Amino acid sequence: MINRYTGRIGDLQLQRLEATHIQSVYAEMIDQKLSATTVVQLHRILHKALNTAVKQGILKRNVADATNPPAPVKREMRVWDKASRTKFFQAIQDHKYSDLLRFTMATGLRRGEVCGLKWEYVDFIEHQIHVYKKIIRISGLGLVESEPKTEKSKRTVTMSPFLEELLRKVQGTQIGQRDYLEDGRVNSGYVFSQPNGTAIDPDLITKAFKKMVKEVGVPHLTPHGLRHQYATASREAGIEMDIISKNMGHASVAITADIYAHLTSDVMEEAAKKIESRLFGE
Repeated sequence: MINRYTGRIGDLQLQRLEATHIQSVYAEMIDQKLSATTVVQLHRILHKALNTAVKQGILKRNVADATNPPAPVKREMRVWDKASRTKFFQAIQDHKYSDLLRFTMATGLRRGEVCGLKWEYVDFIEHQIHVYKKIIRISGLGLVESEPKTEKSKRTVTMSPFLEELLRKVQGTQIGQRDYLEDGRVNSGYVFSQPNGTAIDPDLITKAFKKMVKEVGVPHLTPHGLRHQYATASREAGIEMDIISKNMGHASVAITADIYAHLTSDVMEEAAKKIESRLFGE
């Protein structure tokens, strides 16, 4: 979809490209009912490419700076209440992805990061989990290991007693599977893997999760929603935004604050109530 529109701009001689050309493409995309998010995605691709041309001396300025892409519509951040969380995880406790989903919610890792986690990155002595890799699917290649989203995505997460217990359980299950399958199991080293030891496709988790949510009868949520669940719980527990940002692997605290601005408002409102109680309470 994006390539279709970048191709139209690519037909122009680079030195003759003007902001009006790019803006007309944005307008066409909007007329064709494409989302603001898709238009912004194209804008970012073009802006980066034109910036490179400026750095290399091919262009004197980045004409994309003079365009006005639409502001992406912010989606409502959905999370489960305690009753829904309890109902869901009790219902799926025997599912093959149960431990993986509990781990996801307890760490805030992205689904690809969870699938890319290896035992060598788990330190039971120092109680740390190191996020160094992720699993992605590339057309024509299948599942491959890749670097995390940004440099800040390479991070260390503290292992709580709950996480240690969960991971040791997973480790024990894998040892049992290895003994049972003997030479049929691949020693890939992934913490969460298929019974034969190979990496789990993140898309399979999404499909399975969607089906589980529907069958259990809890409000709609995606696996990424478990990441939001982690951020919400962290903020409600009084964790500072910079710590949440670091744990979630965001490129900056500003991104975290923007995504979870509603959480800051809630915390500020609660703080105001506490101050009022101290000043004027009986």
